[in-house]
Amino acid sequence: MHNILQISKIHNFLLFIFLSLSFIRCDDNPNPFPYVNVNITLSIDTQLGNMNVGEHKFIDNAGYGGLIIYRKSEYEYQAFDRACPHDYKDNCILNDDDDFNEILICPCCKSKFLLSQSGSVFNGPAIKPLQEYNTYLQGNFLRISN
Repeated sequence: MHNILQISKIHNFLLFIFLSLSFIRCDDNPNPFPYVNVNITLSIDTQLGNMNVGEHKFIDNAGYGGLIIYRKSEYEYQAFDRACPHDYKDNCILNDDDDFNEILICPCCKSKFLLSQSGSVFNGPAIKPLQEYNTYLQGNFLRISN
């Protein structure tokens, strides 16, 4: 009877460990990018100044660290948060790279991001791309939201 009780306790312990470990995933991010409500509309003519394909513009007072609006094609715009996804807690705001036109650099961690490749990491230590927001082109207006 004593052996059966010990085996039952061991079985319950192993079952607990197995169930606990089954909820742990490698892709869980302990520090996800902070959620900030974004819902703005910008005029293509006045606020974005009729940007050419491949150009970008910084917009303050939106998103977590401001927005980066990138014109990907004639009818496609992308919007990214200007805060570095690696150092957003330190208020690290991306700036233009002096050497390359479509690359942004973080002044804190020196990570570089490619706007032409959907904000992907060009050079780390960052491992995540820029936080992207939804864009909707409606006539002469660009709506940005999450």
